[in-house]
Amino acid sequence: MSRHEHGILVAVDESGASDRALRYVANMVGERSDVRIHLLHLLRPVPPAYREHGGSEDPDEERRLCEELRVQQENWIEKQATKEGPILARARSILVEAGVPETGIEISSSPSFGTIDVGPDCLTAARDGECETIVVGRTSLPWFRELFRHHHCHDLVKRARGFTVWVVE
Repeated sequence: MSRHEHGILVAVDESGASDRALRYVANMVGERSDVRIHLLHLLRPVPPAYREHGGSEDPDEERRLCEELRVQQENWIEKQATKEGPILARARSILVEAGVPETGIEISSSPSFGTIDVGPDCLTAARDGECETIVVGRTSLPWFRELFRHHHCHDLVKRARGFTVWVVE
């Protein structure tokens, strides 16, 4: 990224909140060429069968098992990224249709090896992608249901030191 370019990471999924966040970013950015938008889609967690193997006392067998597990993980992640690719393609099209230059849009998906944790996953992706701003969508609920619901964006805002966070509702 050049010194004069601003990076914005947008967490996307197939929800209406994600669509609202994308449209908000498109309205704010418009056709500016000094802004780079990084679309991030968090994949489902890697199944337990692909996270660990039984192990072996023999070091050579242990290395073989670890390598086999790594290949299985990569294959699973690649299949999921391909399967969920339309989510990123749709997000890109929302931005392009709103006038954002296609050359200023990057896409990626990120696997999780536990539960999906939007806050840390977005922060890691923003640091790696040199983004200064993180954008997430949030769905509103009636006040009573809000009392018992945990929003991922709350944790993100608490942890996002050094970043600007836009929570679009």
